[in-house]
Amino acid sequence: MGDDGGAPVSVQCVRVMRRRTVVVASVTYLLLLALIAVVWPVSLDSAGAREVVIGRWTGKVIVTGSIVAAVVSLAVIVFAVPARRWWWVLLGPLRVIAIGAMALGGLAVSVTDEPVTPIVANGCETGYVVTERAFLFGASGSVRRLDGPIGTSVGRTEVDDGHTPFEQGSYIAVTDGDTLRVWNTFQSATERLSITSAPSFVLPRLKPIRTAVSQEG
Repeated sequence: MGDDGGAPVSVQCVRVMRRRTVVVASVTYLLLLALIAVVWPVSLDSAGAREVVIGRWTGKVIVTGSIVAAVVSLAVIVFAVPARRWWWVLLGPLRVIAIGAMALGGLAVSVTDEPVTPIVANGCETGYVVTERAFLFGASGSVRRLDGPIGTSVGRTEVDDGHTPFEQGSYIAVTDGDTLRVWNTFQSATERLSITSAPSFVLPRLKPIRTAVSQEG
């Protein structure tokens, strides 16, 4: 009798867990849609000249990650909803599509890596950041001025051999009066730099200069 009485309880527990999973996944999905709706228009409205920058993430990375997470949330909902009889006609294909979408989403995240590195001069953050992307034997970056969570493009970098000089710390930044001069490696991170040569780019100095956060560890 113990076994017979335990079966309905077990089934009921599974149903409750499924309902909770669907609710959590649904709320997560809606929150992700809201995040995309806030972040994406910033770069769309400015043709990429302005973009949300939060920590080491750009708006492009945030949106891509949010879309993938939203797809995963939908997949969780599709798999958590019980499929009975004719419902399989709908849920069966949806589950196959969800698996394919998650695989494509994982690939999209891997190719959308765009680390954000603050430009530091004399141990202090300058108010500028560089977002870099490497592909095969080349790499490029966008120099952005930060205004709160918004980064406005003020220049670009082009380097060789697919290295990312700012993320790898192979650059020199010097403040000189009202200007900020920056030198970065071109061929590789081991290339020697000298401030006696012409800088890679020159920017207006922003005030006040923010103290850099220690990156030890």
